[in-house]
Amino acid sequence: MGSDQGFSHYNVQKDQFIIPVSGLEGVYISDFAEGLNGNIWVSTDQGLAKFDKKTKQITWFTGNKSKFSTSKNSKNVENIKYICSQPDGKIWIIPFSNGLYQLNPENGEIQHFETIDGVNINQFNITDICFSNDVLFLSTESNGFFRFKPDEHQAKNYIMGYLSNAIYHIEVDNDSIVWLGTGGGLYRLNHQTGEYTQFSNIIEDPLSMNSTTTKYVFIDKENNIWITSGIRGIEYGLNNVMFNHFMFSEKVPYCLTRKEVVCIDFDKSGNLWMGYQSGLLEKHSSVPFEKTSYLLLSKNNYGYGSAYRVLEDSKNQIWAGGWQSGLQKLNRAENLFTWVSAKPDSIARKLEQANVLDIIEGPDRNLWVSTSGTGVVKYNPDTEEAKFFQYNKSNPLAGISDNYTSSLCIDQQNNLWIASAHGMTRIDLKSEQITSYFHDEEDSVSLSGNAIQTVYCDKAGLTWAGTSNGLNVFIPELNNFKPIKTNLDISFFNISSIESVIPGEIWVSTKSGLFCLTYSLNKNVKELEYEIQYYYSSNGLISNTYFDRSSTEDNNGMIFFGGNEGVDFFKPEANSKGFYKQPKALITDISVYDKPIYPLAIRDSFDIPMFELGYDQKMISN
Repeated sequence: MGSDQGFSHYNVQKDQFIIPVSGLEGVYISDFAEGLNGNIWVSTDQGLAKFDKKTKQITWFTGNKSKFSTSKNSKNVENIKYICSQPDGKIWIIPFSNGLYQLNPENGEIQHFETIDGVNINQFNITDICFSNDVLFLSTESNGFFRFKPDEHQAKNYIMGYLSNAIYHIEVDNDSIVWLGTGGGLYRLNHQTGEYTQFSNIIEDPLSMNSTTTKYVFIDKENNIWITSGIRGIEYGLNNVMFNHFMFSEKVPYCLTRKEVVCIDFDKSGNLWMGYQSGLLEKHSSVPFEKTSYLLLSKNNYGYGSAYRVLEDSKNQIWAGGWQSGLQKLNRAENLFTWVSAKPDSIARKLEQANVLDIIEGPDRNLWVSTSGTGVVKYNPDTEEAKFFQYNKSNPLAGISDNYTSSLCIDQQNNLWIASAHGMTRIDLKSEQITSYFHDEEDSVSLSGNAIQTVYCDKAGLTWAGTSNGLNVFIPELNNFKPIKTNLDISFFNISSIESVIPGEIWVSTKSGLFCLTYSLNKNVKELEYEIQYYYSSNGLISNTYFDRSSTEDNNGMIFFGGNEGVDFFKPEANSKGFYKQPKALITDISVYDKPIYPLAIRDSFDIPMFELGYDQKMISN
């Protein structure tokens, strides 16, 4: 750390900054660079110095204290602003008087680069300098960003916008990508192709930057980005996360009109459908690139009902349902949704006013429609015949578990699973035989709760039930559900929705983030072996609370979840690439039986301390 009183380094064991060498009191430190053998180069207002970490000696290369003071250009580089090092040990220097210089530490010679490829460097107010992969990068206060190849005398200038000409800091990511902190935002620039992406403050986006102006950029070893505007604190940007989210715009396709997306579905043409609590339903198309809006009307004098489900059936008809909007079908000729015709009339009237939460097509082309309050409807689109499946109070075994149904799925054996406010129901679609499952406090092999919020049949053939009290899996050999416990203090999460694109892996949205469960089923012992990985806003999620059944997957293996701040989407295969590492722990103290053994003696050392513990030293804390 440099200041106007010399420099110091952080000692991990002492948890404080230590001045490694005396004699720099009153010297202003402006920059550091690490050179050969780990030596630290220090730019000051009195010249350039090298600090040897082993001998703890300072050697001056420019200024009045320099042993190379007779070197040409030495006086021009006394008051230094920025420095950087090359792999061969040479040091690049930018003085406060501007200009570009290079020091050869072996002989103390200083070379002045007045022009490169016809570019007069002396005329620029240089704000940062960086050397990487045989390329020298310079940022300026008003002339943009420069890439120099000194050995080839080639230069290239990048201008990305009026405000972005004021570049404050450079951070090299790899051989192609550099990050630039500018007055017009944070830029990710591919200096090989000239392509760039701008990041700035967007009022509607909670994951955007707090301030557009970016004064400093830093990439840590985990490839995460740290930035600051200088006045609004430090921001932590996750650069290696798998999660993306939609932006906000009322007109632009694939952008949200509102935050509260309670319905996400894809039709067979790849169009994205999103429904909102307001009753607004949108179709987002890539060809042509447009957004089309619809409204699901309600016959209950409520105006519009929340849009909860969109389905394209095997005959390419688009169906939609929502709160008090009933079952509706898209009239392509008039480009609007209208209520379906149904028989008999007694069912038709109820279906028009029903609170529709889910729609699914069976193998015989019948539609199954879950409603909140009137059970499940079986609807034949060709004959318009409809039939209710409801709770039978006089004979509970003859009906479904509850009339307040929500989520539906069909398993590989052509069983229809129905989630409800009280228990789970399975209907054999051939025989229409009904079986229901409930939570039993006396039986560990039963649902963890009766309030079922979602049900999902995955690609491996398992059926999952998400309740307000945790996740459950149906074990066919047990003919019942078994709860899935977490490895956290909270044994069960409040489950919102479930999706899967890879056999043996499911993604679950909850009222407190997402988690990924990978599993294998051991049929011999009738157990599910599984591991769970958790994801929160700190992992790049835009939301922390997710809506029930607001999820889908597309044909490319992308999963979408709707939450309180918008829609998160991602490709699960990225999770298997090892991007996500647990934070590294820093041990600052160790005690055995409450007696500290580290740190006992503090040494000014960069070495990692080692300890040997006896067999009886069992109670360890920190």
